[in-house]
Amino acid sequence: MFKYDTSFDTDETYSIRFSSSYNQSYFTAEIEKDDQSFSANFYLNPFEDFLSPNVLIYDYFGSGEMFFNPNFIDTPIVSVSKQTIQNVYTMATTTSSRAEEYAGSVIFKDKDYSQILETIDPLKVPSCWIPPSKHFQNYTLLVSMSQLFNHESSPEQVTSPPVCSHVTYVSPSKEYISDHYQFANMIDGYPSCSHPSFADKHMPCHFFENFSLCPMHESKSEIITQVSVNHANTDNSTVFSVRKIHLSNMEYSYSVFNNTENQTVFNVTVPPETPELEVSSHVTQLLEELLDSYKEDTIQVLPDSLHPESKQPFIASALS
Repeated sequence: MFKYDTSFDTDETYSIRFSSSYNQSYFTAEIEKDDQSFSANFYLNPFEDFLSPNVLIYDYFGSGEMFFNPNFIDTPIVSVSKQTIQNVYTMATTTSSRAEEYAGSVIFKDKDYSQILETIDPLKVPSCWIPPSKHFQNYTLLVSMSQLFNHESSPEQVTSPPVCSHVTYVSPSKEYISDHYQFANMIDGYPSCSHPSFADKHMPCHFFENFSLCPMHESKSEIITQVSVNHANTDNSTVFSVRKIHLSNMEYSYSVFNNTENQTVFNVTVPPETPELEVSSHVTQLLEELLDSYKEDTIQVLPDSLHPESKQPFIASALS
C-alpha cells in the first residue's frame, strides 16, 4: 500500500509517487555517482509469488525495477529514505563486478530471504547480492524495506478534510464563508449550511465536525489551471486541472485532478505560511513530470472558464 502526498518530501525523504501511464508506484531520487549527481526514477512492482515480509528485490542487472510482496504491508508507505537509497545504489554500482562472489558468501548459505536480512541487519548493511532465481535471470540486490521505506504513522501527517463549499462559520480561530450565504449577518459560533435546497433558511450544519459524512458535501476549491492533453493520431484528449482546496484546519492543498477519468492524480498539502512562489514551483514541477509522460501528444493550457476575471494562473504561465 503506497500513498503519494508530496508533504512527505523532506531533507531526509523522497515521497512515493504514482505513474498513471505505467500504473506503478515509484520515487524519484537524486543519486550521487562518480562525483556527479543525476535524477533517477525507481519503479515499484507488487510481486506476491515468494517474497517474504520486509523484503524488496532490486533487479539491477535486469529491468532496473524493484519488487515487493504487498500482502505484508498494513499501513501506507509514504516516503523513501534518501540515505538508504543512496547506500543501495552505491552498493550496486561499486560491487556489481563481484556480484557472483558476494552472492556465494557462506554466511548466506541455505538461508531464506528473511534470514539473510536478519544476518546483515546487525552489520548496518542495507542490501546484499543474491543468486539468480527462477523469477530473475540475473544476480539481484536484496534490500531491507524497513530501512528503505517510511510508513504513515504520525497523526500530524494526516490531512484534514476539505471545507464544505456550503458551510459558513465564524469564530476566533476559524472563518469559513460560503459563496452561497445569503444573509447580511453571521451568527458567531453557529455553523450554517447554505446548500441551495435550504434557500432563505438559517439551516445548521449537522456535519460540521466531519464534513465528509454529509451527503450534500462539496469541497471548497478553486480551479487554478486546466490543461488538455490532445492525444496524437486520435480525436481523444485528457483534461487535467490543478485545484486549490481549502482544508478544515485552515491549511490548504493543491490537487492535480484528471477531469476525464474523474480521479485525483496527486495531492500536495501546504501549510498556510508557505510562500506562493515556493508552492507554485513545486506544483508546476509535479505537473510537468506528469505531462512528460505524454511526449507524443499536444499539450494545451485551457482558459479558466470558472474564474474569467482572475489573473493568469502561475502554473499556466510556467507551462506556456
